[in-house]
Amino acid sequence: MRDLFLKTLTRVVAASKMSKGFPDAKRWLVFALLCLLSLNSTVWASATEQLRQFSQTTAAARGEFSQTVAGRNGQAGRKSDGEFAFQRPGRFNWQIRKPFEQRIVADGNKLFIYDTDLAQVSVRPLGDALGATPAALLFGPQNLDSLFELRDEAAVQGVEWLSAIPRSRDSQFTRIRIGFSGKWPVQMELTDAMGQQTLLTLKNWKGAESVGADQFQFVIPPGADVIDATQQGKRGGKPAQ
Repeated sequence: MRDLFLKTLTRVVAASKMSKGFPDAKRWLVFALLCLLSLNSTVWASATEQLRQFSQTTAAARGEFSQTVAGRNGQAGRKSDGEFAFQRPGRFNWQIRKPFEQRIVADGNKLFIYDTDLAQVSVRPLGDALGATPAALLFGPQNLDSLFELRDEAAVQGVEWLSAIPRSRDSQFTRIRIGFSGKWPVQMELTDAMGQQTLLTLKNWKGAESVGADQFQFVIPPGADVIDATQQGKRGGKPAQ
């Protein structure tokens, strides 16, 4: 974004040199320059600044994702697609549509992981489950610096990148890279403790007006096996409390 701004600014300056003797043209060039200078501050913001701004000002949003888990020894990676929504604090819905359905829902207190193929629901306290994870970066609290060491990286093809290194040694991830374009995160690269890499593309972002509270309510399906770390023995058919 900054490179685009500087290129455009250079063109405006060059055009002004060619407009000698044409007062009206100069006035339009001055107007164009003022418009460029008044662009959103994210034009100049580093990736870490954009992440903090996203965390502080984006209360809710939704979008779509594609995910590739890198294969080993040159093998093709596993791919999946789906959609997501979140509402701060502590509510998100991550739903894989293809090739196998899986749903991960946080209702503000608990985290539900539903595997439709296994007909199994895992329930955990949200605080224990979130930690220094990619979900914490995208959907979590504003105190990101207490969870991660944030480092800016070089921009690549208009995407501003940063690395987030979990401060906890117990994290499942050793590094999370996230790339911003405009005000939205558009790419993520996750490296887990085993060296496995997962690539995420986030797209078709929509604002808070597109998010409903019902997206974060999870009803345990009838007949599903439940592994409940918060209340053992609870089974399907009722809304989670």
